[in-house]
Amino acid sequence: MGEPTGSDQPERYRQQSALYHTSGLTDPLMIIHGSKDSVVLYSDTISVVEKLIAQEKMFELVTLPGSGHGWDNEGDAQRRFAFKKMVEFFNRHLKKK
Repeated sequence: MGEPTGSDQPERYRQQSALYHTSGLTDPLMIIHGSKDSVVLYSDTISVVEKLIAQEKMFELVTLPGSGHGWDNEGDAQRRFAFKKMVEFFNRHLKKK
């Protein structure tokens, strides 16, 4: 979203934040988030999740404890776990039956 400064900041945040773009969601969503992400705060993801629940949207939240924003660079075990979760999700929701 760029630097959190400038007169356009409130509107830029609204335009780019997932929090303001949940109403049109019709397909299942997977969110993978590191609990120590300093770029996108975990609390922001929880706000999105609360909104999704209120809107009765289907989603899965995978929390990676201790990981930051670049969770795929934080160790083989965590990377394998996250990618296995993605494959399972894709197989359930995208694979032709």
